[in-house]
Amino acid sequence: MFNNWRKKRKARNLYRKGTSKSIAGEANEAIVLLTEAIKLDPSNLDSFMNRGLSYLDNEDYDKAIKDFTQIVDDKKYKWLAHYNRGVVYMKKNEYNLALADYNKSIEGNKSDCSSYLNRGFIYYERQKYQMAIEDISKAIKLGCKKEGYAIRAVIYKKTEEYTLAINDWTKLLRLQPKDAIALCSRGVCYSKIGDLKHAIKDLEKGLNHKNDMNENMRSEFQQILHNLKGE
Repeated sequence: MFNNWRKKRKARNLYRKGTSKSIAGEANEAIVLLTEAIKLDPSNLDSFMNRGLSYLDNEDYDKAIKDFTQIVDDKKYKWLAHYNRGVVYMKKNEYNLALADYNKSIEGNKSDCSSYLNRGFIYYERQKYQMAIEDISKAIKLGCKKEGYAIRAVIYKKTEEYTLAINDWTKLLRLQPKDAIALCSRGVCYSKIGDLKHAIKDLEKGLNHKNDMNENMRSEFQQILHNLKGE
């Protein structure tokens, strides 16, 4: 009994150290510590959760799935393990499995905006635009505003509801005024409704910002601007 207590105490210490490493983004060190903790005390499911997150950070998706699956039926992780496993399945483009996990996640916690956001993105990928809009709108109400406005604006542009897309880009820009992609994307939508003045203004302003816009996207927006200006 004494030896068992010592094992559990050592496992708790390893768990705490491993969790600190995981939070600090030191995934490799976290995995080593949490694996030792699990060997000593496999009943501490928190170790599986945090090791799974570290595997996810390391893009070791199959091992992450295995850890989340280990705890997915435990009441303590009624929804979170499903959500995390859904994230991994999305990374692997296994959308059917991700969708099933997000359904479970939402069933267990209807106030988590990220579950609605990610499920909405899957619906968007499947061209189920109305279902996507419903989920993204729910996510926005629950607090995922920046990501929600951006994704919903993209969907509205896809469905040629340009005024609604402009409204969402505008809401996003109130939250982050220097978002170059949002500015250029709003400019494109202005061009679609014939408002060339605002279209050119947004595109010029967005392209002048220093940002992490990739070169292909930048070139595309530059070409649109040249065309609108007749250059």
